[in-house]
Amino acid sequence: KLGIFESPTGTGKSLSIICGSLCWLYDHLARERNVLESQIQALQKKEKQMEDEGDWISGQSQKLEAERERRKLEELLKLMTDKENEMKKMKERVKNKEANTKELREFNKKSQQKNDDDVLLDDEDL
Repeated sequence: KLGIFESPTGTGKSLSIICGSLCWLYDHLARERNVLESQIQALQKKEKQMEDEGDWISGQSQKLEAERERRKLEELLKLMTDKENEMKKMKERVKNKEANTKELREFNKKSQQKNDDDVLLDDEDL
C-alpha cells in the first residue's frame, strides 16, 4: 500500500508514518511467531509419526533431521521471545523514568514556589 501525504507543516505526517511503521513491525513479528509455532508443531507431529513407521533405519534418519530442524526453529522462537522481553523491560524503564521525571518536576515546582514565598517581603517589612 502506498500513501501520499500532502498537508501543511505540523499536521502529523511524520508521526503517522512512524506509527504505521511500528504497527506493521508489531504485526509482522506476531505473524512470524505464529508461523514458527505452527512449523514447530508440524515437526513434532512428523517426529511422532516417524516413530510408528515400519522401516526403522529410514525412520530414524528422517526423525533426526526433523529434530534438528525443530531445534533450529525453537532457537529462533526463543530469540524472538528474549527480544520481546527485552523490549518490554525497556518500555517499563521508560514508563518509570517518565513517572520519576514528572514527580521531580512537581517537587521542583513546589520547592520553587516555597522559595519564592520565602523571598517575598511582607507589607509590614517595608
